[in-house]
Amino acid sequence: MIDAVGFPYKGAYTVMEDSILRIHTAEVYPEVTIVNRTPGKVLFKHADGYVIVCGKGLLKVSTFYKEQNEIFTLSKFRIRFK
Repeated sequence: MIDAVGFPYKGAYTVMEDSILRIHTAEVYPEVTIVNRTPGKVLFKHADGYVIVCGKGLLKVSTFYKEQNEIFTLSKFRIRFK
């Protein structure tokens, strides 16, 4: 579940390297076996987004926005969100 996405909230967000990223488009991704399950870890890059490990399940985030409303893409693969 992505919390705080409706009015009057600013939307769901995560923190990466001291920057706030708003999650604009996301969906549940089918579960896969993960040996070292660490929430926030980018598991792999999908054709139209990034699959991120959650405490329970996986989430594919297709679009991130920085605070200035610019579309953000990850510059490196080994990233962990807080």
